[in-house]
Amino acid sequence: MENQRPLDLAPTFAPRPPMAAHELGRWGETHACNYWRSLGATVLAQNWRCRRGEIDLVVLDEGELVACEVKTRWSHQAGTPFEAITPQKLCQLSTLFSIWRSANPLWPRPKSWRIDAVGITVWPDRMQVEHLRRVGL
Repeated sequence: MENQRPLDLAPTFAPRPPMAAHELGRWGETHACNYWRSLGATVLAQNWRCRRGEIDLVVLDEGELVACEVKTRWSHQAGTPFEAITPQKLCQLSTLFSIWRSANPLWPRPKSWRIDAVGITVWPDRMQVEHLRRVGL
């Protein structure tokens, strides 16, 4: 697993009032898309669903195809965002990613694929984005 240094987005962050968990999740996914784009990656899909589940983001990053799980938390009081990603979730995500790749052939073919995780923590005065590469596959 490769780690990236946390990205502090304080200058672009506008604190928001508490919201429902699903709203916070969607809000975090939007910020994760912006994060990926800031790296020069292309977001191919957001909230892709099939009968087996959902992939938060599918991204093309320097020729690699990435399924990205996004977890957003208001704080670390209930644990870090990454602590919510279980081995079962990674197994499900791997299966979903295979389905996505079969349903969406790309040309030219990506050189490889991987599963990453983006964790977003919303603090009272800032937002912190952390990125773990190759958490699965």
